[in-house]
Amino acid sequence: MDRGRAARPYRGAPVLLHADLIPGNVLHRRGEVVGLIDFGALTTGDPAYDLTCAW
Repeated sequence: MDRGRAARPYRGAPVLLHADLIPGNVLHRRGEVVGLIDFGALTTGDPAYDLTCAW
């Protein structure tokens, strides 16, 4: 947790974020991600935000 708080803020250009990557929104075939659905929370910003489902 200390490493996360010590990380510097993202300084790159905003990127497209799905912002709702939960299992029900991820389409897969034979173990590979092939698509995403439910773009109600589509936004732009820090790419780390799409990792919130893993946290």
